[in-house]
Formats: sequence, C-alpha cells, structure tokens
Amino acid sequence: MTETAPTNLIALRDGKQRAEALLSARFAEGLIDQDEFERRLERLNDSHSLPALEQLIVDLVEPGSDPREQLTSQALALADEPPSSRRMVALLSNFEVNGEWLPARRNRVISVLGSTVLDFRSVHLPAGETVIELGTSVLASTRVIVPPGLAVRTQLRLFLGESRRDAQVPERCTPGDPILQITGRLVLASLSVEERLPGERSAQARRRHRQQRRALRRSARRR
Repeated sequence: MTETAPTNLIALRDGKQRAEALLSARFAEGLIDQDEFERRLERLNDSHSLPALEQLIVDLVEPGSDPREQLTSQALALADEPPSSRRMVALLSNFEVNGEWLPARRNRVISVLGSTVLDFRSVHLPAGETVIELGTSVLASTRVIVPPGLAVRTQLRLFLGESRRDAQVPERCTPGDPILQITGRLVLASLSVEERLPGERSAQARRRHRQQRRALRRSARRR
C-alpha cells in the first residue's frame, strides 16, 4: 500500500493565513454572511491538509483561478525595485500616507509632538524586508496599518512608551514573501500595528476580529 506523504506544516500554516485573509475579504464584501463566515473559520482551524483548505475556499476565488495557487502564491504582489531610502517627518503636525504609494527599502520616520499613519493596505511590497525606522519618536504616535497576511516584526527600545499590535498580524512569513521590520526608539510615544481589510474602518475590524475569536473558541470547545 502506498503511503501518503505528510503535510508540510509550514505550508499548512501559511495556507491557513492566506485562506483566512480571503474569507475575511469575502465577508467584508458581503459575499458570505456572518454565520457562514464563522462556520468556515471553524473548519479552517480544524483543517490539517492543503486539500481541505482548497475545498474551503474553492467557491470564493476569482472565476478561472486555482484555489491551490491562492494558498501558495505570495500574499502581496511584487513591485518594481523601490528606492533605497525615504525620510518622513512630523514635527508638531500630522503625517499620513495611504492608497497606492511606494515605500523605500528603508523608511526613516521622525516624529516629535506629532502623529504618523502609514497605511500599507494598497501597497505592493517587494520580496524580503521593508524597514520602518523610528529614528526619533518623542511625545508622538505612529500607526502602521497592514492587510491580512502581511508579516510584521518589531525591535524597539521603549522609554515610557507603548507598543501594541493586533493578534491577527503574523510575525513570520514564507521565505521570499514581503515582511515589514519596525525598529527604533519610543520616548513617551506609542506604536500601534493594526490589521485591516482595504476600506475597512477600525470599528469594523474590531467586530471582525471578535467574530474570528468567537469562532475559534467554539471550535476549541468542540474538540
């Protein structure tokens, strides 16, 4: 009898992240309702193979698309090679970038008595690291908004500062996928990393996150 090859656990982990991002997007579009969204999240959490994930999203991919490619392709499309560095300053002011913009490989943010918002939901990042360096952040706030599936690593020094991130934001990614690396020092300042769908408001994201946690708890109780 032929033995079935074991499922690659790293591929399964990454496939679950991408399947969850697709489910969240289709729920936000109104293609599936809340009950169906929660039901599929429970099935996703209980899935132990890539074919099971494919069956979960087969009716949610674009017509003619292969659900297997949806689970294995990079979460964000690659862009042309970005500039090597960029400087963003908020001194006694607010600085915000959103929509389709082109981050550099290394982005230095200087914020003193100001606020900075960097929205990556419509950004096509290249493979590998994109660095956000909080060079000077004093009595300031920085918000980084990312789409589902984009990994973020932080390496910060805090001096009476605060760093928060949504639990849905992964810290690891498949080699070759884009990842944000946030470094620097916060002095009486704050950093928040938020996971939101394109066009989704903060309140809508919190509601979606609560539904995801509720579905996972139900699945855990059943097991």
